[in-house]
Amino acid sequence: MKNVFPFLFALMLFACGPANDKQNPGNDTAAVENITADTVVYSYNTVNRKETNATIKDTGFLYHATITYPVISTTGVLADSINKALRAGLFNNKPTAEAFADSFVVRPTDMGNYPAMNSWFYNAHADVLINTPKLFVVRFDIGSYTGGAHGSAVTVYYNFDKTGKQLTWNEVIEAGKKDTLVKISEAALRKAKEIPATQSWNQAGFFIDSSHLPLPAAFGFDKTGLLMTYNQYEVAPYASGIMSYTIPYSQLEGVIKKEWMP
Repeated sequence: MKNVFPFLFALMLFACGPANDKQNPGNDTAAVENITADTVVYSYNTVNRKETNATIKDTGFLYHATITYPVISTTGVLADSINKALRAGLFNNKPTAEAFADSFVVRPTDMGNYPAMNSWFYNAHADVLINTPKLFVVRFDIGSYTGGAHGSAVTVYYNFDKTGKQLTWNEVIEAGKKDTLVKISEAALRKAKEIPATQSWNQAGFFIDSSHLPLPAAFGFDKTGLLMTYNQYEVAPYASGIMSYTIPYSQLEGVIKKEWMP
């Protein structure tokens, strides 16, 4: 059985709108967008693969994979870090998108051609959010189904400084301001999900017994604000889905270190 589910879980720990089952399986497409930015030169490429299986008449039941990602033309330590993240985060530790997509659409011999085992898919999209001399941010949105009651989705952000180092919460929050950010984040989530201030997180269906939510594992900078994402099962049941919201930079002055603010 393919190991995509543990891969998605490991991706969330390693790193953040979920991908869905909308794709155009088939051959690869040429780079769809060519961008020259301040620090990293890249172009987007899409890899499409679809299972070849003459015994399955309904093509909707065939395994398929679609991966869209930035091809990095720049060289150096930052480019190396980005490419490493792509291999680990999007290509399931395969050397290329093509290698992973090719392996995904090969139906395991023990699966047979039964409808219950059909329609496996893997859809992944990487978007560059910020590309400046001091910061490069890319978001991975991945959705997949490899059997079972439902599929899985994950959103992950990679925030790299100019040396290729991946930034953590400890490196972006001003000293002594973590609790302040927690309160700002909770207020933004309550507003986004329309949760009354009088309702506890546990009463609202979260897994949290304490009065405060932990900061999400997935966060990323973009031009509008700080993007926050709780992935499936992180703080709430699967039915709650991926919860994403944005905190405007105007609310983060003195909380997030100045060098990471646009």
